Formats: sequence, structure tokens, C-alpha cells
Amino acid sequence: MEDAIYAFLGGLILDLAILIEAGRGSKLKRPDFKDWYVWLWLIGYPLIGSILAGLYGMKHSISEMQAGYIGLSAPSIVKAIASGNLSELQKITG
Repeated sequence: MEDAIYAFLGGLILDLAILIEAGRGSKLKRPDFKDWYVWLWLIGYPLIGSILAGLYGMKHSISEMQAGYIGLSAPSIVKAIASGNLSELQKITG
């Protein structure tokens, strides 16, 4: 369970970093928080990261830092799975 919490926090750190970078640009590039897709993105990727860390932590003992990395890498993992590119997924997951 702790693995999932640390992964969720890792995903939130990534979201915060993306939002900070978007805030530095023009107002046109900033996310529209009235759009449900933005909230799905902000909550969805950390949730996916926590699910992945929870599943991985069921079979392997992982540290808090590793769980955070799983949360950070969740968007890349989901993108590789969605594209069907298994070689890219193996690069990401090791």
C-alpha cells in the first residue's frame, strides 16, 4: 500500500513540474482547468502510477524511491503499452 502512495506522489511531482513549465509560457499554452480532460490527466497518471507500483510491489520488495520513479514514469509506460511497442516498454521498465 505504501508503494502506491509514493508512486502517486511521484506522479503529482511530475504534474506539478509540467504545470510550472506551462505557466512560464503564453496563456494560450496553459491548461484550461474547466476542461475535464485536464483533471483526468492530473489525477489519472498518478493513479495509474500507483496501480503499477502496487502491482509491482506485490511480487517485489521496492523502496519508496523506486515507487516514486514508477509514478514518474507512468505516462511513458502507458504510452509504450498503448503504442504496442514492446521494445520501448522494455527500455523503460528495464
